[in-house]
Amino acid sequence: MKWSTLIVVTVFLTLFSAEGLKAQEQMAKEPAHPESAIDETPMDEAPIDEAPIDEVAMDETAMAETAMDETPIDEAATDESAAAPDGAEGTTRKNSTHTLRLADGAASPAAKIGDVAWLTGYWRGPGLGGECEEIWSHPLDGRMFGTFVLAQEGKVAFSEAMVLVEEEESLVLKVKHFDPNFIGWEEKDGFVRFPLVHLEENVAYFSGLTLRRSGDSLTIHLVIHQKGKRGEVEFHFERVSF
Repeated sequence: MKWSTLIVVTVFLTLFSAEGLKAQEQMAKEPAHPESAIDETPMDEAPIDEAPIDEVAMDETAMAETAMDETPIDEAATDESAAAPDGAEGTTRKNSTHTLRLADGAASPAAKIGDVAWLTGYWRGPGLGGECEEIWSHPLDGRMFGTFVLAQEGKVAFSEAMVLVEEEESLVLKVKHFDPNFIGWEEKDGFVRFPLVHLEENVAYFSGLTLRRSGDSLTIHLVIHQKGKRGEVEFHFERVSF
């Protein structure tokens, strides 16, 4: 082999080896398929908190679905020294401006489903930035069944299935929420529970929820959580026929 040829071959091999090393270093620095790289950050598997017994707890997603973040609410007063309704001294505490809760260790008062039969009927009125309707059946087998629907601009925002039931010689209101596609907000066996706190004629105080009828009008006060704030919303319904 001639010296000139040997020099050319040596130079070529040297350049080829240097480019190969650069390519290997570049491949080591970059993922093989950057366009399909998967983010392996673990998902938060924290369980969803259940709604507290004495209040309806609604997160910001639920608020956005129902436009409740646009509804002004009262900053509820919770002065426990406020006078209890007649006959409820020592067993109730002020929960908000118009709602009560059971005192620590107190039991729900004795009651039968017939004591709230005045709730039966079809009720309609404004609330939560839209139009609401609530329907309650006649008492049957120690129960009354109800539905609630909120419509905004002619579209269903959410609905509720409710049952008022006799339990442990008192009453409990149980509520399940559904989105417009009838997908439940709570888990399969979950619901929001409102134990009875106090009864008067045509007035039922459940924990964080008050139902008051006057003639053909029904007023409801409900304690909610909204964007970290606790407050009370009010509904004024009129009784209508189908």
